[in-house]
Amino acid sequence: LSSRYGVHRRGEERRERERMAHLASQPSQKEVLAGQLHYGSTVDIYTKFGNLHGVVECVDVQSGCCLLDMGNKRIVIVSLVNVEGVRVVHKSSKKKIPNKKLVIDSKAILKRESRAISERQREASRINPRVSAKVQAVFNKLAKMFP
Repeated sequence: LSSRYGVHRRGEERRERERMAHLASQPSQKEVLAGQLHYGSTVDIYTKFGNLHGVVECVDVQSGCCLLDMGNKRIVIVSLVNVEGVRVVHKSSKKKIPNKKLVIDSKAILKRESRAISERQREASRINPRVSAKVQAVFNKLAKMFP
C-alpha cells in the first residue's frame, strides 16, 4: 500500500510541475497589455478607477507602467495592474521609439564643480567659531549684501 501511495504521490508532483511550467510559459497580464500598447498609438484605457484617452508615450513591462499623454501638457502614469481593457483608436504611424543619445559635456561639469567648490570654501572662510550664533547671522547677512 505504501508503494502504491508513493507512485501516486510522484505522479501528482509531476503533473503539478507540468502545470506550473505551462503557467510560466503563458504571458502575464502586464505582458499582454504591453503588447497592445505601442509608442505613438492613440488608445482608450479602461481602468478600475475610470477611463483614459491619450497617446502612448512609453510602456515598461517590468515595472508594469504605461505613460499616457492626454494632451494639454497632461501626462499620466497608468499601472497596468489596474487596467481592465484597452481599445486602440488609432495605430501608431511612428516606426521606432526615438533613441536620443545622452550627451555629457564633461568640461562644463568640471567648470561647474570647481565653481561650487570655490563658493563653499568662500562660505566656510566666513564662519568664525569664536562668536555667538547671533553675531554670525548678522555677519552672514552683511556678507551677502557686500560680497
